[in-house]
Amino acid sequence: MDKDVALEEVLTLAGRLARENAFEVGAGELCRGLAGLGEARALALFGVLPGGAGFDLIGAFGLPVDYLRRFPPREARPFAQLPGDLRDALQRAQVVSVSHLDGDPRTLSLTGVARQGDFQSTLSIPIVLERQTIGLLHVFYGQDAPSSPDNLLVRLTPLLANALSRDRLSRALHDVDRRPSGGLDPVVTSGLHSRGPLERVVQHAHAVADRYGSKYAVVLYAVDHVDRLASRYGATLVEEAIHELGLAVAHEHRAADQAGYADELALLVVMPQTLERGAFSQAERTLQRFSRVVFRHGDDRLQLSASASISCYPENGAQSGTASVDAARETLATALGTAGQRLISIAATGAASPPDPTVTRPRAPAAADEARGPTVAPRPRGE
Repeated sequence: MDKDVALEEVLTLAGRLARENAFEVGAGELCRGLAGLGEARALALFGVLPGGAGFDLIGAFGLPVDYLRRFPPREARPFAQLPGDLRDALQRAQVVSVSHLDGDPRTLSLTGVARQGDFQSTLSIPIVLERQTIGLLHVFYGQDAPSSPDNLLVRLTPLLANALSRDRLSRALHDVDRRPSGGLDPVVTSGLHSRGPLERVVQHAHAVADRYGSKYAVVLYAVDHVDRLASRYGATLVEEAIHELGLAVAHEHRAADQAGYADELALLVVMPQTLERGAFSQAERTLQRFSRVVFRHGDDRLQLSASASISCYPENGAQSGTASVDAARETLATALGTAGQRLISIAATGAASPPDPTVTRPRAPAAADEARGPTVAPRPRGE
């Protein structure tokens, strides 16, 4: 883009963003201007809801209808529904680049969108104000995305941050006025942490246990056979399954526990002052709850399975909270989908003794067993 033209576009954009309600009217035009400045094919602007309760789509330009169906404008969604590249940008507060949308596990769910829009790459750009991420740009290119330092959109994020901050405040005041007495936002009530805060919870639990000679357990959950599911039924089903597993975890964990997303595919529960037996009981209830969920795919009704791995301190010999989680992750990776073994008790690397071989490993309901893949549930009569 010519420098004089770019300067004129920047000044126009700055004028629009300076308006009191910059995003209430003309959000699409703002996004069109941003896409032009970034020489992008399409662009979406997301805002983080007040209190970090979730996110919503503020405006978009050039995106296929499937993307807009997934993220209806101004509709609150939990962070778990963000594509992996946007979640990484949010958690790290750094620009995340994906060079090939159809070849990166973080953007598997965008394969159809990429095909419809003829997109090759994307940039996920956090919009940060006072060290807090308050928004995200999802920018799509038909060729390789420009590097972050050379991208004009990255340099324009301070302008966007100020306008977004005003928009968030206006929305928060508006919502307070409209909220029924005693009403709760369903996004808030899920109670699941994102990766960064959850890592701090784990480290704190270990530090307390180490200092006072107490105990804690970590339980890692994952849906079985996500690669097979994505290949056969599409990435959207995988994301729905992970979301439902998160709901099962949120429903079953105790008030004293802390739970959230360990990464794009796994959930973690940190259970202070908990022995292996207590962790097993909760994990069994969680897996059974998930196994009863029926997913729709075309005319089929599917029931899926998940697995859980448990690591208890001090029995696991871990030197840090991260070591407890890493040990659970390693064992879970080798055990996912092992028929009849949905719950696994493990010890961290370096533990003085292996787990007791007599510990019962409960079996999930038959409907959730792996060997044949997902179970197709019978349709109710009349459908």
